[in-house]
Amino acid sequence: VMGAIGYRAFTDLQTSEVPAAEPSIAAATDMPVLAVLPFSAEGGEGDSALFAEGVHEDLLSQLSRIGSLQVISRSSVEAFRDTRKTARAIGLELGASVVLEGVIRVLRDRIRISAQLIDARTDALVWAENFDRPLTTKNLYGVQREISQSIAAALSTELTQEEQNQLALIPTQSMAAYRVYRTATGGFDASMSKPEFIEALERAVELDPNFVQALAELSGAYSLRARRSSADSQAQMERAEELIDRLNVLAPGSVDHLFAQAYYVYFVLSDYPRALALAEIALEKSPSNLRLLQLKSWIQRRTADLDGRAATLRRMMVLDPMQPAFRRSLLNTLYLQHRYDELWSLMTPQDAGDPALAWPYAMLSVRHMENFEERLDALGAALERNPSPD
Repeated sequence: VMGAIGYRAFTDLQTSEVPAAEPSIAAATDMPVLAVLPFSAEGGEGDSALFAEGVHEDLLSQLSRIGSLQVISRSSVEAFRDTRKTARAIGLELGASVVLEGVIRVLRDRIRISAQLIDARTDALVWAENFDRPLTTKNLYGVQREISQSIAAALSTELTQEEQNQLALIPTQSMAAYRVYRTATGGFDASMSKPEFIEALERAVELDPNFVQALAELSGAYSLRARRSSADSQAQMERAEELIDRLNVLAPGSVDHLFAQAYYVYFVLSDYPRALALAEIALEKSPSNLRLLQLKSWIQRRTADLDGRAATLRRMMVLDPMQPAFRRSLLNTLYLQHRYDELWSLMTPQDAGDPALAWPYAMLSVRHMENFEERLDALGAALERNPSPD
């Protein structure tokens, strides 16, 4: 069975053009960096809150597929939920050049969405619009498409035909499936490996067997569990394969299809070169997809591609600047590469108190100490914080 799915993934790669290498992080930062803040829910609970979360997630997903934008991840913008800070202050903290804010209100069978785009350098309003539509999934995705297109136009960004086609997709026509899916994925980062996450997604695809996003998430969850659980790994693996087959029928070559394949090839087959190729093709279609970038960094670590891993981690830090783990991983990668001058230029005195960074910091700091006793004291303190430095 594994050989069959492995062969299919390899065949897909042979018929797809392998993308060129990613531009350097310096070049990438010339593009607009967009922070989509969590949408506020008028009333603060119930349907308004559910749809505020859903529209925010969907917008992040749609905008991440626009190659001429860099979109800050959900985990970093979450820190600014219900904030009173100005767009300029938020932009400085996140490294964003523009900020999108929104408010949602659900009234019986209608949804009202207000959105505004603000220049984070000047706090000037760039674009604003109000939408009042009947509450259907078609209208939900339609409004998100209009917002994405308006942002692109306001930033003088020309959408490619493929990007326009991606924005036009309606992942599900079933409001019931959408509700179940959004309830499940609202806590994705913490819940992917939990049984209740899979149960909710199974319910979503039962309600709509053609719900591509839910199929991809479910396949990825089964692949992850097959790697972690020895008790029922065969059943988990077979279910992941069924879902990938379904995606191959519904949306061959889509970001969702490639994501599901990449997770399977990485977690189940442990075929890292093939998983990397799939992830890179998917990133061509969704350049700001942090989960794909994270998968790429895992593969680069396992294949000892430290130069590539450092470049990927830099990219991840732009998209998720509030995540300290990515910075820590970058600094440790530079340390393993003996790129000491570059590493030292990125370190701060606070790193001396981080058990994961205390030893590299101490090793580099003693280079500037002329007194031998001071060097010994600094290294001894680092060993106390991290008794077994790698």
